[in-house]
Amino acid sequence: MLFWREQLVPTDYGYIYYSNRSDVPPAPEPSKGTESTLGGTVCYLDKDFNLLRIRHFKHPGMGGFVDLCPFDDVSIIRSRHNTTYLATRSNRHYEQTHDDCYLYEYDDDIEGTQEQVPLIHEAHRGVYDFDFVAENKAVEVGDDYSLFFCYSLNVGVSLSGDSWVVMERLDNDFNTITEVYYSTDYDRLWYCAESITMARDGGVLMTAQSRDLNNMSQWGSVVVKFPAESFESIEEAHDNGLKVAIAYPNPGKDVLNIRTALQNAHVEVYDINGRLVHSQALTDNVTAIEAGDWAKGTYVWKVYTSVSTGSTTLAETGKWIKE
Repeated sequence: MLFWREQLVPTDYGYIYYSNRSDVPPAPEPSKGTESTLGGTVCYLDKDFNLLRIRHFKHPGMGGFVDLCPFDDVSIIRSRHNTTYLATRSNRHYEQTHDDCYLYEYDDDIEGTQEQVPLIHEAHRGVYDFDFVAENKAVEVGDDYSLFFCYSLNVGVSLSGDSWVVMERLDNDFNTITEVYYSTDYDRLWYCAESITMARDGGVLMTAQSRDLNNMSQWGSVVVKFPAESFESIEEAHDNGLKVAIAYPNPGKDVLNIRTALQNAHVEVYDINGRLVHSQALTDNVTAIEAGDWAKGTYVWKVYTSVSTGSTTLAETGKWIKE
C-alpha cells in the first residue's frame, strides 16, 4: 500500500487508513474489463497497527464510468461525530474531460455491515477545465463543528485564464454557509492552493503557490490568513483583502458568470457610459448571464445584498470585458 498525505486518521480503538489501492481483498468485482475497480481501500488498525478489518470506498454512483475514476490530491480528516471527510480532485463525470473538486463524508464505522463504505454527504465544485482541491490538505473542522473546504478555480486550460482560491464554510449537512475568494489585483496570476490549517483564534491559514502568466518562469509562494470574522461580515472580508463575489470568464464573450454565496442578492451590469444593461436576482451559487447581444467593450458589474428593512448594500463590484 502507499502512504499518501493525510490518509491515516485516529480513532478510539486505533486508526483508519485510507489507501488509493483498490485491489486488496476483498476487492469488488472488476468493472468494464479492467483488472480492478478504481477507488480505494479502507484498513482498520488497532493501536499497535494490527489489521482488524478491510473495506472499500469509491465515488458515489451506480457502476459504469464512476468506477473507473481515480482519487487525486486526496486529503482526509476525522469529523467530530466519528465519520471521515475526504477531499479529492477527479474527472468523475464521464461527459467531461476536466477535473472537478469533491468533498465526501463517509460512514466508516468499523462495525458497519457493508463492504463498500457508505457515503453520507457529497459536495461537488468546479468551473471549467482545471479545478483542484488544496493539494496537501483541503478540509478542516472548526471549533463550531463547521467545515472549511479549500479549492482553486481556474478558467481555461493549461494556466491560461482567471484563477481564484475559494475558502468555503459549510455546515454538517454540507450546506454552504458562506465563501470568500482570494486573488490579487494583478489579474495575470494563476493560483494553486497547497494546504489549510486552523488557527488558534478560529481563523484558517492557507499556503499557496502562484505563477505569473506573463512570465511563466516566475513562481511565488504565499501564506494567507482567513480570519474568522471574514466569514461573518462583508466588510471584514474586504478589510482582509478577500472578495465575496467574482465574475468570469474575464475577458469573455457570450456569457458572464457571477459566483457568490451571498443570500438575498442581485446583480446589476452597466456599460461604460453608466447605462444599466442587465439586472437580476442571484438565486444560485453561480448565475449565468447571457451577454451575446451586448456590444464589445468594458462593463461594470455590481452585486447588492438586501436586508430585512428593504434597503440594499453594495457587496462587490468589478469590471468585465466582452471581446
